[in-house]
Amino acid sequence: MTPVTDLLLFSYQPGETGWAGLDVFSIPKKQDVGLLGYNIVADLAERLSEEPSFRVVIFATNLLTDKVFASLPPRVRKRNQNSMLLSERVSEAVKEIYQLRENARVVVFYGRNPLYPRALLSRGVALLEQEDDVVVIGEAEQRNRDPALMWIATKRYHAELFGEKCSWWDSGSLLQTIADVRALLIPMRSIRNIVGLEDLSYLYHEIEREVLLKKWYPRRTYEVLKAMHHTGIIPEMEI
Repeated sequence: MTPVTDLLLFSYQPGETGWAGLDVFSIPKKQDVGLLGYNIVADLAERLSEEPSFRVVIFATNLLTDKVFASLPPRVRKRNQNSMLLSERVSEAVKEIYQLRENARVVVFYGRNPLYPRALLSRGVALLEQEDDVVVIGEAEQRNRDPALMWIATKRYHAELFGEKCSWWDSGSLLQTIADVRALLIPMRSIRNIVGLEDLSYLYHEIEREVLLKKWYPRRTYEVLKAMHHTGIIPEMEI
């Protein structure tokens, strides 16, 4: 039997993760952008839950997310979490999972683009089986302090990783060090990180191409982006 890995995803407001340009919008438009963040997480959860070795758990902090996550498949579990700093929520969630399950394996996934490939996580978990404990995967090139993609998988709870300061979340330096030491930084094709409103046109048109090709696409994210494009929140993409 394939071991099950708990894959933890976190609903968030863009302001919590360093989205740029929010200050130029009114409160209602900021709420639209916040809704986009929740839908990205929902689409990621649905896609990743197709992997039989993952038990996907979303930690939500806002009542608005109940409607967003209502249509997710039964394999995706939703947990309510008190609203606090995102790094603190991650730390508390990891502690909870380890307390609930003996010999738990946990993957904390942080991504703002619903098009991240599921195969990447699967490959990383396979590497975890070959290593003593910790696997870290991330993109080496960083446009700001946050990597475009970073996640950590552990078989045991590590206070130094998930302590109160959460230094791994703040800068990524600790995670990058672990990845370098274990030589497990997996090269992957560039996937544009969504860190500001200027990236939303790119994401909208990328997903639209998937829609036209009738492939799988993150439908919740697409519907929100389409509405934002119609109302002018998303500018036209520069060619």
